[in-house]
Amino acid sequence: MKVDGGDLEVAATADEEGTVTNSVTSVADPEVEVDTTAQAKAIDTAAVGAFLLEGILERPGLQGLTASGEPLETTLANAASTTLYGAFAELYAEFVSTSGVEETLASGEVVSPVVVEDLILEVAGRVSRHYAWLAASWSALEEQVASGEGISFEQASTQQSEPAYAERILTPLAAAARAVQAARGGSRLAGSVRPGDGS
Repeated sequence: MKVDGGDLEVAATADEEGTVTNSVTSVADPEVEVDTTAQAKAIDTAAVGAFLLEGILERPGLQGLTASGEPLETTLANAASTTLYGAFAELYAEFVSTSGVEETLASGEVVSPVVVEDLILEVAGRVSRHYAWLAASWSALEEQVASGEGISFEQASTQQSEPAYAERILTPLAAAARAVQAARGGSRLAGSVRPGDGS
């Protein structure tokens, strides 16, 4: 894998008691001592490539997400809660500002439930586009690792924040949209049954 511009190799060995020891060497010169910071980055990167990427699209926390529409790039600095919820706030605020909800509330009027439902469905459409970009990115990294090519420390860092964003932000929004769609479907069904039909 590539760390700080250099190619490093990580090897893990286990003793009889099962204790695992990681060793990091330079691909260019195995005899050169690798500094501790680079070693830590290399081990973290190797762990992401070996464990986090494998089966990432089948993670239980991603069930219910669908990738559709033009992929919309998602960039996150880290997996901290403030970063994740900040990204959500930006996404939601954009739709609220164009929905007219703020103006309605400011005038003292009650916001129609239909308007709120429409807002949720619009956000869900953006969610699908975000997930389309994430899923494509993850698949490309999976293929990269499968081909024997290592990933960089920067890619590994991103890989730790993106699944957290998808599971903690995108999945709940997608679930809310499904609830709205189910409620609307039920309302249409109920409205199609007239008194005296025997149904």
